[in-house]
Amino acid sequence: MTYRNPNAPEDAFLETFAGAMALELGMRRGLLDRIALDGAVPIDQVNLRAEAAFFPVLLQRAGIVEQVVDTLKLTDEFAGIWPHRRAALAHKLRFLKAVSVDLAMGMSDLVGDLPKFMKHAHTFDIFDYGKSMNTDPAALEATQIWCDYVAILTETEAPEIVAALDLDPGARVLEIGGNVGVMGAAIMTAFGAEVTVLDLPAVCTLGQRRNAERASGARPSFVMGDARDGEWDELPGAPWDAVMFKSVLHDWPEADRLKLLDHAVAALAPGGHVIVAERGPLQATGPLPFWLTADLVFAPFYQPAEWYADALAARGCNVVQSAPDLGLPFHITVGTKT
Repeated sequence: MTYRNPNAPEDAFLETFAGAMALELGMRRGLLDRIALDGAVPIDQVNLRAEAAFFPVLLQRAGIVEQVVDTLKLTDEFAGIWPHRRAALAHKLRFLKAVSVDLAMGMSDLVGDLPKFMKHAHTFDIFDYGKSMNTDPAALEATQIWCDYVAILTETEAPEIVAALDLDPGARVLEIGGNVGVMGAAIMTAFGAEVTVLDLPAVCTLGQRRNAERASGARPSFVMGDARDGEWDELPGAPWDAVMFKSVLHDWPEADRLKLLDHAVAALAPGGHVIVAERGPLQATGPLPFWLTADLVFAPFYQPAEWYADALAARGCNVVQSAPDLGLPFHITVGTKT
């Protein structure tokens, strides 16, 4: 497998730890902005100590800059993605830095004592859903960090997921844990569907703000709540033509995953669909690029496609599966209620 999402060209510059950290520093110090603005910057004006002369070399080896005579300029490849993928790079690098520390300090626990790893890993402090149960400023600030990261991932995954679905115009879709509505907006745009996102209060508040300027035909509705309560058939819009879980079910123990699928099937209209889009277990094919280490902390929770197929079949659904090319193990399972 070649690990490269065709919709995430920034990943080409996150292949190695050293290159990614040099990129993060170049962004934080404003060096890349300066080079982009001026076209080229003399090396002797980069304001580096003599003993840090290796830093531009790291940027060159990562394909970010090139030396032209005595100046540094952005490579054509990096200049082509810098303006519109800058935010994606910032959010990914922020998360990769946290994951790198967690893996360096806790790989033994990740493999041998998962509860201990989760207790001490900064990653799981970032993804502390308990901080998202209200909408005060502190809750919104804490929630924004992981919502931004998930939204960036979803932006690159949504085109391939949408291409694998078949929904009727006007379909009523409930997205469980739909974050700030990136996937929901993509479904609305592609199919003319009506999408409702059920998520935690802080997430819904951020989603409403993010989508406030969207046209009504691409602006999901948001309902605050805990999906585990399972009263989805009482929400406005029910019964649903589709209930979607995008990168959500792996968060929960098996008993909770099965209960959520029970709730989904129960809330469907006849002939409705349960849609599960999830990462799968890592595969032993090819070297692992640095950008994909962000998934290692969640690797113990990813289930094979067969798990979801069997679970939905056991609930009386006809199951169809596909595997979009997202540069990593990823599967889509659609169970149709009979």
